[in-house]
Amino acid sequence: MKTITVFCGNDFSASRKAFLDYLDQQVQNGFLVERIEGKELNSEKIEIISSPFDLFQKKRCLAITGLFSSIRKENREKILKQLFSLDFQIVDWEEKEFTKKEQLSLPNFLFKNYQLPSVIFSFLENLAPGKTKSNFALFQKVIQEKDPQFVFNMIIRQFHLLILVDQKSNSNLPDWQVSRLKKQLQLFSSEKLFHIYKKLLEIDFRQKNSLSPGGLKQELDLLLTEI
Repeated sequence: MKTITVFCGNDFSASRKAFLDYLDQQVQNGFLVERIEGKELNSEKIEIISSPFDLFQKKRCLAITGLFSSIRKENREKILKQLFSLDFQIVDWEEKEFTKKEQLSLPNFLFKNYQLPSVIFSFLENLAPGKTKSNFALFQKVIQEKDPQFVFNMIIRQFHLLILVDQKSNSNLPDWQVSRLKKQLQLFSSEKLFHIYKKLLEIDFRQKNSLSPGGLKQELDLLLTEI
């Protein structure tokens, strides 16, 4: 049976770039690349895609975004059976990571995992009031691995998740993640959380409107002194 290659991992930007770079390379290699969102994929669509329409185009590549995240589990088996019957190369991009258990349960898939440096998660999960020195030290290590804009986006995401847990609106988060967020949440008051989140939104506004002469890194340096 053929193999479907899946670009995934918790470094979404890196996996997405690798996915797009791969598609560009396949075009150069003479493939006709057809792109489709997973949410648009159904039996009828696959039948249309499988129909030959160019007698001179021998190699075809079907590029899917969200094969697993967009298709309901009860429909996935039928769709996968159809996909595996196609005489195409098939690749998929997922904005998620797959556990080893999940990967082992899908033997006909080749997973290309792109992982964030562990120091990023150490930095995010250890952000807390009264820890300015350690917050700043980890931040200096993080920006050696990723650019300030990426780190800023991750900080916003972390505080958004903390607020979701604080407001008990975390039903879609896995238990292990909720447990870690609750531990970190013990160090913040609700008032402090919203204050920091407001500061993050203000930084975002200044960046988008070129109102931050010192640059994003300087903004983040100042933010860490206020946490």
